[in-house]
Amino acid sequence: MINIDWGEEPFFKLTPDERCPFLKDSGLCKIIEELGEEGLCDICRLHPRFFESVNDHNLAGVGLSCEKAAELLFEKEKLDELATGESLMRFRVIYQYIIFRQLELVREYGVPKIIEYAVRSIIFIMLYAGIFGDALEAVRRWSEQIEYNEDNVVKVVEA
Repeated sequence: MINIDWGEEPFFKLTPDERCPFLKDSGLCKIIEELGEEGLCDICRLHPRFFESVNDHNLAGVGLSCEKAAELLFEKEKLDELATGESLMRFRVIYQYIIFRQLELVREYGVPKIIEYAVRSIIFIMLYAGIFGDALEAVRRWSEQIEYNEDNVVKVVEA
């Protein structure tokens, strides 16, 4: 397959716009459609899912770096309100998601720091959406650049 680098650690070659070459315009995966979930590699089988352990509880969720996951989790109309500067309360589902996503850091940093992290994340999302006029892409970009990069999460929490 031309879209796979078969080197020592094989990986998908992203398209010039940094998308998976198997992602259709609909946001669905060609591999899943043709082979079913059994045809997926580990990263695709798990992405955009995440797993966290908090005390004796195992939490799981779906990350927002995946456009389709973001669309399914949040109604597009609510995201569009963000780009027009509507109240954060109307955008509270993402705020709650951001806090849920970092529950494992509460013990180390405390609740106030995680709340600050969530507020900073919402501000990033709002600014991106305001500048580029695409709230769904703003959420996806935040997820890709911050949520899925532990170093960036810690930098924002500690700031």
